[in-house]
Amino acid sequence: MNDSQAIHKFGQHLSDIQVAFVLAFDKVKVTQQKIASLVNCSRNAVRTALTNYTFETFKGCKPRRNYQRITTEDEDKTIKNTLKHNSFLPLRDITNLLPVKISQTTLRRRRTEFRLGSYVAAKKPGLRPENVEARLRWALEHINWSVEDWKRVIWSDESSIWVGVNPRRQWVIRPPGERLNQKYVKKTFKSAQVKVMVWACFTGDRLGPLIICDEGGIGANEYEDILYDGLFSLIDDLLVIPDDTEEVQVANENAFVFMQDNARCHKANDCHGPETLLPVLISRSPFSSSLAINARFHLLPKSTS
Repeated sequence: MNDSQAIHKFGQHLSDIQVAFVLAFDKVKVTQQKIASLVNCSRNAVRTALTNYTFETFKGCKPRRNYQRITTEDEDKTIKNTLKHNSFLPLRDITNLLPVKISQTTLRRRRTEFRLGSYVAAKKPGLRPENVEARLRWALEHINWSVEDWKRVIWSDESSIWVGVNPRRQWVIRPPGERLNQKYVKKTFKSAQVKVMVWACFTGDRLGPLIICDEGGIGANEYEDILYDGLFSLIDDLLVIPDDTEEVQVANENAFVFMQDNARCHKANDCHGPETLLPVLISRSPFSSSLAINARFHLLPKSTS
């Protein structure tokens, strides 16, 4: 195709020539992704053309009614800027902010022309700049960890049903590929009441127990009980001695790294966490608190009794 035939404005229907090219490419088994690239259109436009027409019977698209555009070029620029600066507002509210009176349908068409989509906002914790810098530094320090290194991490977390938080999804207007842009992220904070909470842990090779916590959430004393019932029961399972061997190395130095999310109950003075229950080497990350469990076990002879 030459350049004049390939020109296709985003959001508009394909011309007869473009539809013919789509059908011809499909006839010779070209993939839809490649066809979209050759015709310079979206994959959705390719699918629509292949659904509505066939190569053997296509003689041209049905004539479409031409609608007079009700917004000027300057008004379109104003609409685009208003959409970008009010990403979290629904279209019905954005229409009230515009100096030109248009319907939601017209606003939706302009949004498509500007290549702005409507997506569910990603939820990420609200971070200060120093937190962002610390997380990046920690990630770079661990960038060369192998799969086996990550398998020795015991991951843990609590999950809860929150009261007083809007459970509905938050939609946001943004360009494609900008899901995690701070401008379009719905920030979450750990500041709601708890109705039901559970705790669990796992490693790369095994799931730990799921513990249902008592009503009222997790305090320092409850967290200590959870570590005994959950964390150490998992470690016992990981260090079990096989039946078909005479001696086994139960664990070596720094066999496991325990990860927890640095919540207040995990750091309380009266909470005897892993750092007091086992000899440990503390290695904290900006994402959470990591405890390298230094369980000093050695070669143990298997009991013959």
